[in-house]
Amino acid sequence: MKKTVYIVDDDDAVRASIQFLLEAGDFTVSTYESALAFEAAFEGGLDLAEAGCVLADLRMPGITGIELVQRLRRREQDIPVIIMSGHGGQSARNEAKEAGVFDFLEKPFDADALFGIIDRAIASREATHTGLAHE
Repeated sequence: MKKTVYIVDDDDAVRASIQFLLEAGDFTVSTYESALAFEAAFEGGLDLAEAGCVLADLRMPGITGIELVQRLRRREQDIPVIIMSGHGGQSARNEAKEAGVFDFLEKPFDADALFGIIDRAIASREATHTGLAHE
């Protein structure tokens, strides 16, 4: 499975910073300025079957990160989604968990935490796709 991470965040600086960090860590990265832009790419033929995971901001104009997860699940896309937020609280974490989010990462975060969560998300998806039991 490819180590591809789709970053969905409305903040240009955040997207660029995370992209730089992940590419230095040998990930393939695609960035989107909104959940709507990500969905447009998906509608345009973006194939998530072999992708690694999605890293999406919680609060974005239009469609939130949690709404994006719900839309992906309705389309039967099992790609792991990691929600990141600078405004996370327990209620946001609970809502994210109920929506089927893989994990929740509070901003600011360090590189090791980010890499660890992404590696676990990709490993989880690989295990699911190869028929192995996961967590």
